[in-house]
Amino acid sequence: PAGFHAVSDGIASDKSTRDILVNLLDVKELATDSWSEILEQSLETAEDSDEPDDWENFWRNIASAPRQEREEFFDELDLERVKFRAVSGKWTGRNLLVIRKTPSETPDDHVMDPEFRKQIETTVPQDWLSEFPSGEETVPRDDDALKSYLRLLSPAFDQICREHSGSTPRYPPAFSGYSVQMPAGW
Repeated sequence: PAGFHAVSDGIASDKSTRDILVNLLDVKELATDSWSEILEQSLETAEDSDEPDDWENFWRNIASAPRQEREEFFDELDLERVKFRAVSGKWTGRNLLVIRKTPSETPDDHVMDPEFRKQIETTVPQDWLSEFPSGEETVPRDDDALKSYLRLLSPAFDQICREHSGSTPRYPPAFSGYSVQMPAGW
């Protein structure tokens, strides 16, 4: 995980060398069941501090975790707890980001950083990376980030639909004070 260094497999597989590392040099063995604790602790640290370095550390831990432990963590995870990097460098919730191949005419605070997306695309569920958020907003009506997101989404919607499917939908998305309801298939 982030902040630790791995011992090479060749060294770790030798029993006497492993005993020396663990018993004399206090090298910690990372058990498979430790990953859920590491990921949860890393997420809690990032949530509490909301510092970019802590969010980077959380995502490095996600990338380092074995696939099965990562998937189990995601199964129990409330996605609203996690922040993603926008083009502007700001860390924000997934529900306030669109994912565009070419992020023109969309404010940088509301577009997922394409480089960040490349870093995480093999480690996160694919529905986390659809063009639009898959869940409903749960922020208050007067939340400035949600208001800004809805203002940018409306004019960009046709362009995004053309990029995605070559045409615009017959029925535009429904907006309410609490949610953005997208057409089926998004």
